[in-house]
This record gives sequence, structure tokens and C-alpha cells, in this order.
Amino acid sequence: MTAFLRMATFLLLSAASIAASAAPVHSLGDQAPTGFNTNGLFSGAARGWEFKAGVANINVSQLGIAAASGGSYTLSLWDVATQSVLAQTTLATTVGGAWNWVNLASSVELTAGQNYLVLGTGNDSGQSYYFGNGLASSWYPDGAIDYVTTRYCNGCGANTFPLNKLDGYHYGLVDIGYTIETEASTVPEPSTLAILAIGLLALGASFRKKSH
Repeated sequence: MTAFLRMATFLLLSAASIAASAAPVHSLGDQAPTGFNTNGLFSGAARGWEFKAGVANINVSQLGIAAASGGSYTLSLWDVATQSVLAQTTLATTVGGAWNWVNLASSVELTAGQNYLVLGTGNDSGQSYYFGNGLASSWYPDGAIDYVTTRYCNGCGANTFPLNKLDGYHYGLVDIGYTIETEASTVPEPSTLAILAIGLLALGASFRKKSH
């Protein structure tokens, strides 16, 4: 019976682990840039958007860009209040016209009520970027992540905090991938519980047979 209890404990822990390892949420939903225009000369220019963390325990684990053209881009996550870089990574190559994602070496936990900035800087000459305003509401998230404004600078590097703003715009399509860690996230889904129950019943039956 001890072996049965060990196996049951293993299955319970596995179910909790599966439930806790949810895929990152992308704030802009990997939407196609329908209704956007394009502009050139992205190299040496930074484009991104400021947002507020609407809830606690948001952990950013990915940075991404929908580049209008391929090439190398440096993606950064900034603390707006301190104008400091919290995470930064470079995509050496990207696919133009598609979302390109990179996993951070370690996730960054955001503080509820504070403002942050996700930013993309082009590293090659002749690159182009998407821009637009008056877009569908899905481009302006409101909730766990609240859109605030677009920020940009020209002739700047990846470690320059952009001071220019364009309210209601998206200037260069960048985004974060995040999870929200809560106690509920460690509770298995009903389908997981059902699988677990079947496994435990089968194990119990097996042990009963062996005991007779």
C-alpha cells in the first residue's frame, strides 16, 4: 500500500505542475497587423508601448516583435519610473510580416500599479516597421495589462529610454508574453483531475488484485 501512496502523491504533484506551467499570454494576441502602415529606416530607432501592470504577480517570460521586414532587433523591457532596463535580448534574425518570440533567461515579475515599456530597436539599415492609430480595441489591452501610450526615439540605441509619446498609436509592433502566478494556477483543471482519478482507480485495482 505504501507504493500505492507514493504513486498517488507523484500523480498529484505532476497534475499541479502541469496546471502551473501555463503557456504565456501575449497581450496583443499575435494579431496580424491589419490596418497598419509601414515606415522605413528602423535602424537606430526605438519603437514600443508603455503599459501599466493592472494586477499582482505578472511574470514576463517572453519578448516579441512583429517586424515589417526581417533582420536583427533588440527587444527590451523597461521600468518607466526609473528608466532602467529590466530585461533585454536580441533576435539575430526575424521573419518579416510575422510575430517573432524569444524566451527570457529568467522571468521578470511586475509590480501592480507600476508602468513598464516594451521596446524594439532595429539593428540593420533599411528595416521597416508597422505603425497605426485608431485601431481595433484589441490592440489596446485593458485589464491585467493596460495600454498607456506609444514611446519612440530616433537616432538612439537600445539602451536609450525614449521620451517621445504618441497616444493611441502603435509604433513598431512589440509585445510581452506573461503568466500570472496565483494559488489558483496550481489547482488542476477538471480534465486533469479526471485523468488523475482514472489513474488512481486503476492503481488501486491493481494493488487489490496483488493483495489477494
